[in-house]
Amino acid sequence: MERKVTYIDHSGFCVETEDTVLLFDYCKGQIPVWDRKKKIAVFASHSHGDHFQTNIFSLADSYPDIHFFLGKDIRLGRNFLEKKGFSPEKIKSCSTRLSGRKEMEWEEIRVFTFTSTDAGVAFLVEVNGELYYHAGDLHWWHWRGEPDEDNYAMELAFKEETAALKELLEKRYPGRALVAAFFPLDPRQEEAYCYGMDYFLEQIPLQKILPMHMWGNYEWIDRYLETENGRRYQDKIQKITKSGQSFLL
Repeated sequence: MERKVTYIDHSGFCVETEDTVLLFDYCKGQIPVWDRKKKIAVFASHSHGDHFQTNIFSLADSYPDIHFFLGKDIRLGRNFLEKKGFSPEKIKSCSTRLSGRKEMEWEEIRVFTFTSTDAGVAFLVEVNGELYYHAGDLHWWHWRGEPDEDNYAMELAFKEETAALKELLEKRYPGRALVAAFFPLDPRQEEAYCYGMDYFLEQIPLQKILPMHMWGNYEWIDRYLETENGRRYQDKIQKITKSGQSFLL
């Protein structure tokens, strides 16, 4: 089955198949136009402005078969939605707010969540028998200048959620790999920028990993490809050079 993956910007991606579209963590850039007959599943991992913008709700005006999967910290109060110009009844009727370690299904799309090491959740999505993972801000965050105990706690939390993902895949989907994983490679972490990606590639079976959260600094993908792990997994790492790029997987 051919799937079209579009990198929109920052951590925003969409996956388009014959009958379904998955849109992840849109914050800016040009959203593609899709067939109105397709199922549209929109994911926002948490409320931070670089992962969520309320204008995603306007998609409900163009696509009748749509559902929003939102990190629980994203507010959907009546006053908030009305202030932004959206109908509370319409948006709430096609939205689900999720915390970590949950599972739900919508129109043959199965969604699993994991607890982020920052805010909100990460998503594992099964559609048409295929698996896609979007990390949101679930990552091995390691910051220079932070106390060692804080960085160590972040490492343990990230590894715990990665182990939960690995266990779920082994129990529910034995022998199957993720078609695509969307995962941070953040240059702000300096020498620690690749800790999370190194570990994730070693632990999780996947066909392709698409780096994100790079703040436009795409040269860090090339830098990663020159590392030992980058060379080892180079056939799995999708290079990105600009927003709006599309790839056939």
